[in-house]
Amino acid sequence: MTLKKELGQRIQKLRLRQGLKQAELAEKVGIATKHQSCIETGKNFPSAELIEKFAIALHTDISEILNLE
Repeated sequence: MTLKKELGQRIQKLRLRQGLKQAELAEKVGIATKHQSCIETGKNFPSAELIEKFAIALHTDISEILNLE
């Protein structure tokens, strides 16, 4: 599995844990729902700034998103 796909799946898992829809998380981090979908499916790779926004929106640490524990 590619790094982009693994990262997308982690973001999706964390989003679902928070009970958020893709559109809701996309709005919280300031991106289009289509972009959110592409990140979660591994088609797009989020920037470092966007990963930081995901961490804030999902009430988690960047290390959990990146799986650097």
